[in-house]
Amino acid sequence: MTDGVGVWVPVGDVAAYARALAELAADPVRCRSLGAAGPATVRHLDWDVVADRQLALYHRVAAPPAGRGGP
Repeated sequence: MTDGVGVWVPVGDVAAYARALAELAADPVRCRSLGAAGPATVRHLDWDVVADRQLALYHRVAAPPAGRGGP
């Protein structure tokens, strides 16, 4: 996770999770900041972006080697 985009909480640590929630509840400015940063951080996970990258990879792999021409 990128700093400033989320809150780290150890897996299974319920007390740490509760503290993180309480801190966020007491800090609406930080909540808005985290909420605003989230979409830009995960944009690369959008299905259209992922599909376009995967198709580009397939085209590169399936292309004939440079200088050899096609079939």
